Amino acid sequence: MPSVTASSRFRVLATLVLALATACSSASSAGPTGSSTPTATGSTGTPSPATSTASPPPPIGNGPIGYVGCSNSAAAVNGYHLAGGRLMWPFIRNYGGGTVTQWATGIGESRNQYWSAFTKQLQNQPTTHTFWFQLCATAEESQNNDDEAIAVIEEIRARVPDAVVYISPLNDWVAPHVCAICGPDGPANMEADASQVVKAGEALRGPTMPPLVAACTDSECGISSRDATQQSNEVEPDGCHPNTNGQLAFGERLMRFFG
Repeated sequence: MPSVTASSRFRVLATLVLALATACSSASSAGPTGSSTPTATGSTGTPSPATSTASPPPPIGNGPIGYVGCSNSAAAVNGYHLAGGRLMWPFIRNYGGGTVTQWATGIGESRNQYWSAFTKQLQNQPTTHTFWFQLCATAEESQNNDDEAIAVIEEIRARVPDAVVYISPLNDWVAPHVCAICGPDGPANMEADASQVVKAGEALRGPTMPPLVAACTDSECGISSRDATQQSNEVEPDGCHPNTNGQLAFGERLMRFFG
């Protein structure tokens, strides 16, 4: 058997060390194969930022939480408090009719009923930094409202520079029922506008309200929802606004999202 010199042993050891170092370096630089990082969604209450470079939002649940919207938005907040929620602003009656167009055109008007109500509540709870913005529209206003929505968000941030805004579309109604105020395309258009605002990085995705069940008995309400009964009815006689059942359905959704 040939003898192994000291220099030979050194060369073998050096080769092994170099190979081990190379293998460790390659393993540490490579990510796991086939794995993905889970992302949070609105249904869990902790939505991910609108873009990958955006700073993560503050934890939901610290309150108070303000809101901007219409009568259905205020009704949802009323349902939130009926369900036991304590973080959101109270029911604001003056938000009735508060479409995104009304909010946008009212910017800078000292006597605008929507911004006046917003200002009063912000003065009552000046530590508010998180806001829920629900897009509402009439049948005549329900197309291409994303620029108006961004203008409203910019106004919120002008008043609260570090505001975090979560945006949601108006709720839908269970087919074949249609809310006459919003028209057949209103909810879908508001969904598209909300998605566009999130895509632009102007807001984070907020909770999506469940569609309301309508059990209609007259022409004002219109056609009933599929399989609707008086027990399952969630709308007022106008076929658009939530009754107590509908408010609680909305409120529970807000509770799951905001806490």
